[in-house]
Amino acid sequence: MFSSLKSLKENAISFSVQKAINLRADKLGVTIDSFHIDTTNKNITATLKFKDEKETLVIEAHRYSITQKNNSHFLEVENIVKSRSWENSYIDGKRYKIPKEIVKIVTFLL
Repeated sequence: MFSSLKSLKENAISFSVQKAINLRADKLGVTIDSFHIDTTNKNITATLKFKDEKETLVIEAHRYSITQKNNSHFLEVENIVKSRSWENSYIDGKRYKIPKEIVKIVTFLL
């Protein structure tokens, strides 16, 4: 029973975060096709589709944590793995500001 509750929680988090990210990412020509958070191992996997590109980009963020500094919340990761060579200063970082629109749901559920 615990594993099914955990799975339900992870699916709810993943769905909510994916929808919130897609609202912002669409303006940049990016769609998040899939998004999954593993709360036990603290890993995130996302599949991104870029406008005018055929190949998707899979990003794995290993060992995440949520931190707070100066009334802002951040997602911090130890390691990022990408399915293909793709340079982007935002994705290649290790600390990402969580948009205010989703910070409540993320901090509550994680």
